[in-house]
Amino acid sequence: MINNRAVISYSLLFFAAVCLLLLLGYQLWETQQKNSELTLRLIQIQAKGESGSKQQEIYLSKAVKNTLAKQAALIQPCYLNLLESSADTAGTGKILLDWQIDADGKVFGAGVVRDSFGNSEFQQCLTNVISKIVFPKPPTGEQYVEHHFLFKKEEEN
Repeated sequence: MINNRAVISYSLLFFAAVCLLLLLGYQLWETQQKNSELTLRLIQIQAKGESGSKQQEIYLSKAVKNTLAKQAALIQPCYLNLLESSADTAGTGKILLDWQIDADGKVFGAGVVRDSFGNSEFQQCLTNVISKIVFPKPPTGEQYVEHHFLFKKEEEN
């Protein structure tokens, strides 16, 4: 006959194994649920980032560029003063400016990155003009802008 103690021991061992399997199964299920939630959040964040990036591209290519085009009359006197003050200036050149636009569309931190003219008065004039322009409000709060300006002397007929 089978010993009662052995039956009880095997039963307890079997019960413990079943409980352990149930616990591991539950933990696996719970981990899969958390992974699904995290994956969904990651997809949402990526989608938001992509749409935010597209909004920034549109903002820079449309709103900022259009505003600069509308304000060209403010920028032109800087160039004309450069031509008048520096007779040896070739007349054609590029300047790269960068600045920040705050949430209200106001400029701060305007500065010259590169300048083919090398004239500090011209640089100061441009940064002053850019600092006074109010741009449309950026879609993402603050916006960094980097813009190349090409200046070319008009040929006289």
